[in-house]
Amino acid sequence: MRQVQYVTRHLNGVRPLDQKEQSHDHRPRRPPALADLSGVYVIDAAHTRIGFVARHAMVTKVRGSFNEFEGRFTADGADPSRSSANVTIQAASINTRNEQRDAHLRSNDFLAMDEHPQITFFTTGVRRTGETSLELTGDLSIRGVTNSITIPFEVSAIKTA
Repeated sequence: MRQVQYVTRHLNGVRPLDQKEQSHDHRPRRPPALADLSGVYVIDAAHTRIGFVARHAMVTKVRGSFNEFEGRFTADGADPSRSSANVTIQAASINTRNEQRDAHLRSNDFLAMDEHPQITFFTTGVRRTGETSLELTGDLSIRGVTNSITIPFEVSAIKTA
C-alpha cells in the first residue's frame, strides 16, 4: 500500500481508496512521477487542511478552515487529462477560531448553511504543469452559486505502508 500526499494551498493529503491504516513513518520520500499514481484515492482528512483567507472590513485578513469534508481523486498517470476529482465540504464545519464570527458566516448573510449545507468542487479539467504538478480546473459551488476555479496541485511524496 502507498499513501500519496499532495500539497497545495488548499488540499494536501490523500490515500489510496483501499488503504485502511495510515503509516506512522513520516520520513520524506522522493517526489513520485505522475505516471506512478494511476488509481483511485480518497482525501486523508487526518493529513489534510481545506483552508481559506478572506478580507475583513477591507483592513485585515481572516484565516479559516473547514473541518468536515470528503473527496476522491481518480488519477490517470499516463494521461492526466483523463483524471478527475471531487470534494464535498460540510458548510457547518467552518472554523475561524471565533465562534461569533463562525455563527455569522453560517447564517443567510454568507453560507446559508440551512439551505445549502454543502460546498462542492468537481473537476472539469486536469492539466499537467510539470513533472510532479497539475492544475485542477473545476466548478466550485457555494450557496447555490457555481464558479470555475483552478487549483495548483503538487505531488510531494509517496509513503509506503
